[in-house]
Amino acid sequence: MKRTLISIALASMLLPSTGQSAEPLPEFQVSYAAGTTDATGQRMGGTETRNLAVHGGMLFAANGYWEDRPGLFGGTPGAQILVLDRAGGQWRVDHEFEERTPNGHQRHLAVSALREVIFRTDLRGTPLAAPVPKLLASTFWPHQRLTRRGRSLRGPTPSSQW
Repeated sequence: MKRTLISIALASMLLPSTGQSAEPLPEFQVSYAAGTTDATGQRMGGTETRNLAVHGGMLFAANGYWEDRPGLFGGTPGAQILVLDRAGGQWRVDHEFEERTPNGHQRHLAVSALREVIFRTDLRGTPLAAPVPKLLASTFWPHQRLTRRGRSLRGPTPSSQW
């Protein structure tokens, strides 16, 4: 009897619903297309978006050029942090890691980590008056075992600099 009840319960979950939804399903909309420019004319390309993070009420995307062909946009761009500040808005470049190696190659091909962290204490462990959110990013360069120069912190407001 117990096995029959479980079978009926599983079958009812797997069968499609015959009822109509009260709300129409939202339509799919493309919000970002590689190979475009933002409102200020900065190129936004990339062969991969590795990370998404919400920070300060905005959506951030970690854009990389791991498989990019040289010459696109007149050169090989560095990894980028893109931001979408509101639903229905336009993506824009928040930061581009432009540093080059001595032989002219991009040092930062992709953003390998992007995450909001919240500091609640100072360096001595004393509680802060209010939590301090920061966006942490680390880049990837294939010819270096540990990327030390690619770490950056961002403040909680759009006016903060990397």
